[in-house]
Amino acid sequence: MPSDAAVVLLGSIATDKYCGVLLEIFGERLLFPSAFVGRGDMSRGGLLLRAARDGRELDYAPVATAVRHGPRPAKLDPSTRVPAEPESPTERQLSRTLRTTRRISDMP
Repeated sequence: MPSDAAVVLLGSIATDKYCGVLLEIFGERLLFPSAFVGRGDMSRGGLLLRAARDGRELDYAPVATAVRHGPRPAKLDPSTRVPAEPESPTERQLSRTLRTTRRISDMP
């Protein structure tokens, strides 16, 4: 990777669990999607899926100077969800088999 390349962190920036180590290595080059502030894992994932579907790049901010804790943003609009891929016949059968196996194993 070039020494001036930007590095985008797509995980949580709320704690130093990842940010501390990565900031030591990448400094100001470590960026994150600014819309992630205040969002949990599932919400961040939904935001990424919607942006990818729309061919839209998110806005990035440097982790080093970011406000890493903020008010929780409004929930994502359910009508804009990215639909799941339909299951193949094999996946459907496997899913049925697993559900049946769980029901049998729950029996006394």
